[in-house]
Amino acid sequence: MRELTPVAWPPHTARRPSPAAAPPGRTAPATIGVRVTLALLMALPGLSGLSGCGLLLGRDDRAGQRATAGTTPITDGTGTTGPTGPTGGTSATGTATSLTAAAGHGLTRADLLRAVDGLVVAERSAPEPYRRARFDEGWADNDRDCHDTRAEVLLRDATATVTFRSNGCTVDRGLWTDPWNGTSSPLASTFQIDHTIPLANAWVSGAWAWTDEQRRRFANDLDDPDALLALEGSNNTAKSDKTPDQWRPALRPAWCRYAAAWTRLKQAWSLTVADAERAALIELAGSCDD
Repeated sequence: MRELTPVAWPPHTARRPSPAAAPPGRTAPATIGVRVTLALLMALPGLSGLSGCGLLLGRDDRAGQRATAGTTPITDGTGTTGPTGPTGGTSATGTATSLTAAAGHGLTRADLLRAVDGLVVAERSAPEPYRRARFDEGWADNDRDCHDTRAEVLLRDATATVTFRSNGCTVDRGLWTDPWNGTSSPLASTFQIDHTIPLANAWVSGAWAWTDEQRRRFANDLDDPDALLALEGSNNTAKSDKTPDQWRPALRPAWCRYAAAWTRLKQAWSLTVADAERAALIELAGSCDD
């Protein structure tokens, strides 16, 4: 596990929300912490490459489509894996919470509500305005294989053989599907790489207090398969810096995955949520399986 220096919370008062109760008569089950491979999902009847409202995809790299592994999953010693946040991959409460679903088991409404309960609610603020440069300029190439973070995401998420331009570094063709609106295209130029938690939102949710290196890692996070996603250009533009109370996927079956990814990433990087943001996550949890 990478060891990062814990950072101080923003100087505003953070508070714990009142628990979001599970549906009457139901007991929230323990969160399932096993990743799902795309191959297993595709093998299940009625499931396509998109996650349904009851499953959160954990995509594996496709053999032969990338020269080297861009990242290694981080384990917290309990069998769960997740992104490396400023507190070493743990949530603000000090324990890692996984919202991925095991093969054959759906992510339930109670699972997500339970995780939302662990988020810290605070007013969005920062001592200075957001600037993209505070998260480093452009995409990184951490393993120096000439495939930057954009290329790594396209290689990871392609569902057909990937070809490159003449320089051997820039992804040219393959097949990709936007998980939020279902648009597919064989042209890499159709897609932009989106930060599920927009950098501007991360900034006012606590990232302003991080080191430059922590912000660079957040902006190039390949450890969590939903931190960075290939979105069709106009959809990425529409999403922009919006939060769940301002934007949600056009595909209703994707709402559960979107809310789970948002919640998991906020936990893992110890980022706060605003009241409206939390309320929207609770609403989106209603699309998950009972």
